This record gives sequence, structure tokens and C-alpha cells, in this order.
Amino acid sequence: MNTNIYIKNIKKIFYYFFKKIFYKLKKIDINKYSFKKYLFIKKIYNFKYRKMKILLYPDKRLRKRAKPVQKINEKIKIIINDMFKIMECNEGIGLAATQVDIHLQIIVIGKINNLCNPFALINPKIIKKSGSSGIEEGCLSIPKKKIFVPRYEKIKIKGINEKGEKIIFTAKSLLSICIQHEIDHLIGKLIIDYF
Repeated sequence: MNTNIYIKNIKKIFYYFFKKIFYKLKKIDINKYSFKKYLFIKKIYNFKYRKMKILLYPDKRLRKRAKPVQKINEKIKIIINDMFKIMECNEGIGLAATQVDIHLQIIVIGKINNLCNPFALINPKIIKKSGSSGIEEGCLSIPKKKIFVPRYEKIKIKGINEKGEKIIFTAKSLLSICIQHEIDHLIGKLIIDYF
């Protein structure tokens, strides 16, 4: 009898501390945590974790059109974090969710010289474009291939950041090219389509 009471009390204590830990985890800023801690957080939240892999041409999933993100929640933030990790591991400067088989309008851009710090853009839309430019572009989904792609020199983009804030900004030169490249992925367009 005493043993049963002891076990019940242990269970109550464990449950109490688990609730406190879970409550704290709900309030965390995922961006402030290391990758190992962030994976642990995903398990706590019971998100289905799968190791992201970059789709390679001619995978038909690269041709799917991405859908707008309706709500920016913790799941979307985790997707963005995963995208940054896989982009960095593959030494890329940009990545679209389509490339990792997530068909939502999300792109991430890495640090490009002194032009910008890494950022994510949700539901991006080009609202103004001017000038002409172009370079030989590579693509993580089409490795070891570079193709000259004509682009606009300067673009004005609107979208939402990972905090849910509406943003509008202007990009030019390499940053403009990179954003245009990633937005192409969201509509199923690849650099080989310009060949």
C-alpha cells in the first residue's frame, strides 16, 4: 500500500515538472537555440521530423506550384530553421521550400557579401521591376550545371517575415537575382527553362 502511494506521488511530481518544462518550451524563441536543442524541442512539440533532402532534377516535385502560407506558427518557424541548415550545409545562398518537397511559399536567403544578412521571406511577391541583368546561375537542385539567366536588375518585393510582419523592400544586383531565382522555384520554374 505504501509503495503504491509512493509511486503515485512520484508520478505527480514528474507530471508537475513536465508541465513546467513544456510551458517554458512553448515560450521559447527557436532562433536562439542550438541545432541539438532545437531538435529536442521539435520532439517535445511532437512535430513529425524528417531529415530534409534537396530534390534533384528531373524530380517532378520540383514542378509543383507552392501554396501561400496561411498561418505563421511554430511549425513554419521550424521549417524555416531546417531550410537555413540545409542551405548552409550545401553552401548555397538561397533555397525555396519547393526544393525540399515542402510546397509552401517560403524562401530563405543566406548572407550575400555585404548586401544582406540571412533572412526568410514568406509569400514573396515582386511588385515592381526595372533594368536588366543576368549571370551564370547555379542551383542546388541541378548540381554542377550553370546557365546564363536574364533577370531584372532591381526589384521591389513584398512578403511576410518569420515574425508575421508584413515587409516591403528593394533589392538589386546579386540579391535581386537570388530572390528571383528562389521565387521561380515556387512556381515550378528552373534555370534550365531559360536555356
